[in-house]
Amino acid sequence: MNGSPQRYPALAVQRGMVLQTLRQPDAGIDVQQVTLAWDGPPDRDAFAAAWQAATGRHAVLRTAFEVDGEHGVVQVVHPAVPPDLRWRDATVDGFLPTDRREPFDVGRAPLLRVTVLGDHHVVVTFHHAILDGRSTRMLLDEVFADYAARRAGRPPHPPHRPPFVDFVRWWEARDPAADDAFWKGYLADAPIPRALPGRLDTATAAGARSVPAAHEIILTRPDSDRVRAAAAHADVSVGVLVHAAWALLRGAYGGVDDVTVAVTRSCRYGSVPDAGQILGLLLTTVPLRIRLDRRWPVRRLLADVADRIRQLRAHQLTPLHHILGQAGLIPDTPLLDSLVVFERQTLATALAEGGPEPARRSARVHRLPGWPLTVHAFDEPELRLGVTWDAARLLDASARRILAQLHRTVCEIAEQPDAALADLDLGAAAEAPLRAAWNATRRPYPRQASIPDVFAARVADDPDAPALVVGDRTVGYAELDRAADRLAGTLRGHGVTGENPVAVLLPRGEPLIRALLGVLKAGGAYLPVDPTTPPARIAGLLAASGTRLLLTTPATAAGLPDLGPVRVLDVDTPAGDPVPAGPPPRIHPLQLACVLHTSGSTGAPKRVGITHRGVVRLVTGPDFATLGPGERLLQFAPTAFDASTWEIWGALLTGAAAVVAPPDPVDLTGLTALIRDGGVTVAFLTAGLFRQLAGTDVTALAGVRQLLTGGDVADPGTVRAVLAARGGLPLVNAYGPTENA
Repeated sequence: MNGSPQRYPALAVQRGMVLQTLRQPDAGIDVQQVTLAWDGPPDRDAFAAAWQAATGRHAVLRTAFEVDGEHGVVQVVHPAVPPDLRWRDATVDGFLPTDRREPFDVGRAPLLRVTVLGDHHVVVTFHHAILDGRSTRMLLDEVFADYAARRAGRPPHPPHRPPFVDFVRWWEARDPAADDAFWKGYLADAPIPRALPGRLDTATAAGARSVPAAHEIILTRPDSDRVRAAAAHADVSVGVLVHAAWALLRGAYGGVDDVTVAVTRSCRYGSVPDAGQILGLLLTTVPLRIRLDRRWPVRRLLADVADRIRQLRAHQLTPLHHILGQAGLIPDTPLLDSLVVFERQTLATALAEGGPEPARRSARVHRLPGWPLTVHAFDEPELRLGVTWDAARLLDASARRILAQLHRTVCEIAEQPDAALADLDLGAAAEAPLRAAWNATRRPYPRQASIPDVFAARVADDPDAPALVVGDRTVGYAELDRAADRLAGTLRGHGVTGENPVAVLLPRGEPLIRALLGVLKAGGAYLPVDPTTPPARIAGLLAASGTRLLLTTPATAAGLPDLGPVRVLDVDTPAGDPVPAGPPPRIHPLQLACVLHTSGSTGAPKRVGITHRGVVRLVTGPDFATLGPGERLLQFAPTAFDASTWEIWGALLTGAAAVVAPPDPVDLTGLTALIRDGGVTVAFLTAGLFRQLAGTDVTALAGVRQLLTGGDVADPGTVRAVLAARGGLPLVNAYGPTENA
């Protein structure tokens, strides 16, 4: 060995890992930790000598990486590097998270450290770019044997192994033409599936730390034997059966029958002589595309998956980034959000005899791959299925449920080889109690009461309670009731009867809410129109609805075109005062209460009719919010937007008060002041407004006891910031007041 470093190119898979580390040095991604329970404190001299000898023998333990502008990422093997051995007075559970966060400087060797802990655990931590799973096992075998020999006073006899550079040179010299031809078009038209259940966002937020998590299920020996027998009967491996099971689940989760997953492939066989004995990273990751024909029996799917995996073997050396690039896909494409790893044995089983027995039996690998979810299986006598995930990107409960469904699906396809794919349960039956609990939404509410009936009950409960807070003015329940009754009488005098639509064109304020209540008391259905709507569209909405009355003010109606048969009434001094004799009309709970319009984003706006019962049910005893006396609901949504239904009637039908925002325009500073000064305790904010408010003054949302957002996808970063500011108060992601009314 001369004194100059040896330099050669990094493999594509190494390059990807190194660049990921340079982007997020302390994320802990692609850092592997092996924990070993030693039988007491290790002999320091023998332990250090064993690791020193291994570091001297194996170039990968003296390897660092450099980014070379001309050659890309380059491996640099130093002639001599001392092993990084540490002794810490700590316990393994407390040490592992801190150890993972200690970044490797990929430009400095060694990229492996060994820590002996006070609780007699040994933790071997290394960057995945230097060792694969097989190499880890062979390295530990060597160190264990060396340690045992030195303690017994014998000279160690490590095996001879070809250097990793032999494989690198072979890989560099190969002709990729045939591989490129195979992969060209392989991913053409591959559908992007829906996100995994419980996926928090599409990528780790900038600056967010990854949180490694893992869970494993060990099948019983009878179930394991049945799985192996089913695979043998289908003339496929257990690995094929596991890949098929995951494809079925991922297709069901994603709503696709054409599934693409990432798979790891060993590159040792068919490469250089004795490649099986080389220490290094001799694996690659490639996409596996599986079609699911729901008419197929299970056995045909297994045969097809086996054939697709066989096709990959001859072309598995092509770098993943190159395959994706040919398809026009970015490296973090949502097409690939799971990795499948199948191995014959766990590390504890694979370790040879020699060295401390507790260390061998207790060996466990702690991983954090760069994928949101990694599915792994070990073909032990008792088959092991597991998942590893990043808890910053996938909910723990979802990952565990995914594993439970994978377990049931593996067993199901082993038991039903002739079943059609469409008839498989895929673990859904076990979720029946969960679905029943989710759908147990029945709550007692006044089914036979109309909106005016329920409002009248609140007036009787506390006539002087505040119903509306509008600027400096407070309107009590009894005062609002009397004003709405006067307007209702006038409307009945103008012919308003059951379900007649009455258009309401008013800005936010007391007159608007008085008008809505008055229309309902008259027996009609209100059709809210946003004053900011273009005049021509207002005319079109009124014509299409068949309304003959428009409640507004002269100032608001200014600029409207000729509305033809539609009579315009001033909500404050409506023309004509005749009030019909007799009691108010009896309103049926299934009678139309309001007519809303969709946004028109897919064409012309569409009318949606909401009944009295629907509105009463929406705001009575919801399980996602507490409404009632003492609560103050922000009323900010335009009345033409369905959220206003929740804001207005969530207050007036429960005894709460509506804190009414002034007419538009209202800037963010004014809105935050209203929330604070108005004592708002319940607020629903659209996702866009929620993000803007949080960015302007997140503290304004900290004191709102019940905060809801919806209407669009909530930004994960905003959610995290708001939850942090709220100090434990919840945030509800709400959607669909109209659909649920």
